[in-house]
Amino acid sequence: MHFMHPFHISVTEVSFNEDNKHLEISIRIFSDDLERALKQYGEMEFDIINSLNDTVVLTELESYLEANFIIKENEITIPLYFLGAKANGDEVWCFIESETVNAPETLWVRNTLLLDLFDDQINLVHLTIGNTTRSTKYYHDHYSGPVILK
Repeated sequence: MHFMHPFHISVTEVSFNEDNKHLEISIRIFSDDLERALKQYGEMEFDIINSLNDTVVLTELESYLEANFIIKENEITIPLYFLGAKANGDEVWCFIESETVNAPETLWVRNTLLLDLFDDQINLVHLTIGNTTRSTKYYHDHYSGPVILK
């Protein structure tokens, strides 16, 4: 049974880890929205909450995230690596990490998650480096652009 929600939103947290110099990314998406997206994207139907240990589902999820969430610095795409996902109630948390990067002052983000499904989809991105956090809202008419820290 899925929880029905009256709005469509994803929340992405991007944090720069000072110790290993990686961007650590977590993306929170409602499970029913993610199921619909993966069904449309990969023509697969499954219960995402009970399928997060299935390698086929995880590969499809990784591919979907890779196609719809991109970070660049100085016009160069930063390689991102899918670490896995976990269910928490009616949400799915996806975890991604970058390769080693310098602490950026500006990142360019393209976040088209679920935009092809919902006219009212909003994708919030919170970028934290040190003690500074900046938030940007992405939606149909604004699905990419810079997140400026300084």
